[in-house]
Parts: sequence; C-alpha cells; structure tokens
Amino acid sequence: MKEERDMSEQTMRWNEVGKRMPYRLPEDFFAQNEAELMRRVEQPRGGLMRLPIWLGGAVAAAVLVGVMLWLPMRETKPMATEQLYAYNETMSNEELAGWVEFYEADLFVSYE
Repeated sequence: MKEERDMSEQTMRWNEVGKRMPYRLPEDFFAQNEAELMRRVEQPRGGLMRLPIWLGGAVAAAVLVGVMLWLPMRETKPMATEQLYAYNETMSNEELAGWVEFYEADLFVSYE
C-alpha cells in the first residue's frame, strides 16, 4: 500500500502543476480558427444538392398517403346470394347455431 502511495505521489505532482495549462497552443490559433470558421460560414450551402433528397421524400410520402386513402375506398365484390346459400347448405346445424350465438352476442350488430 505504501508503495502505491509513493508511486501516485511521484506521478501526480499536482501542486507543481498549479493552474498552468498542460499543453500549448500555437500563437495564432484563435485567429486561424476564426478565419476558418468565417470561411465556412460564408460558403454557399448547396441547396441543389439536397433537392433530390427532399423530392424523393415528398414523393414517397405522397405515394404512402395515396395508398392509405385508396385501400379503404376500393370496391369489394359482394358474394352472390346463391354462393351464400350454397355455403350455408354445407354447414352443420351446430355450426349454424354457433354463428347465431356469435351474432346475438355482438354489440355492434343491430337486428332492428
């Protein structure tokens, strides 16, 4: 334990460092940094380069909205009455009774 304490005291001499910076900057660092920043700010941003991305996103969104609106509105072909009667003829009495119970218990089906 004492060896660890001696080692840490040797490697970390905080009192000697004080408030000095542990590294140095070039003399004209801030001037160069400001000049570079201003150069980048003044450059045109290239709006035409972003146009294909925005256009593609807008087209994809429009297609998605169109599909979402079109799907519920498309016509479904109702089954012919003869097909329904033929289907009912193939069902047993137990199956028919089960469907009657199902529809009687349904809150959204109105018999009136």
